[in-house]
Amino acid sequence: MPKAGPRLRQVRYELDLSAADVAAQVRITEGAVRNVENGSTKASMRLLHRFARLYGVPVDELIAIGSDEGPDRPPGHPPGPRRPEPSRPPRDETAVSA
Repeated sequence: MPKAGPRLRQVRYELDLSAADVAAQVRITEGAVRNVENGSTKASMRLLHRFARLYGVPVDELIAIGSDEGPDRPPGHPPGPRRPEPSRPPRDETAVSA
């Protein structure tokens, strides 16, 4: 599962909530909020649902499945350059396998 921490922190900042405010609402400690946000603890799906309900967003927006916006890329940032395909020598159709 993708890491949700940076996105959770970003939404919390956008909503002008402190870690203590969030902790009280989702019924975990302030330290647990910070641990999830900095990636040292993974949030369970149950906890992600609590965050999503508090923040008024769907869970998939917090974990950014299948999008270019995720933990490593904040919203609004363009996707990075794609890696070039490795070049392969042309296949020799005349070769006979033993």
